[in-house]
Amino acid sequence: MLQLPQLKGEGGKKRGPELDNIGTYLTVDEIKLKILDPKSFMAEGFEKEWEKGKMPDKYRTSWRKATFVALASWLVHSRITSVNTAKTD
Repeated sequence: MLQLPQLKGEGGKKRGPELDNIGTYLTVDEIKLKILDPKSFMAEGFEKEWEKGKMPDKYRTSWRKATFVALASWLVHSRITSVNTAKTD
């Protein structure tokens, strides 16, 4: 089963953390690392999903570097602080 995060209240509820406020906790480089290497660190409350390796790692080969930078930058700068995004370990 594909692990999808939520963004603006939409997406894979309970399969991944809400990302609306992820820029408060992670830098652009940390977000890129998480996309490239899903097992690099875990979001609080998603231990079971992390253990099972549900987040796909296919993006490392299917996306261009500029895509990672653009997505990570957008997530860092479009913070919605009213959303309770899970912190990472």
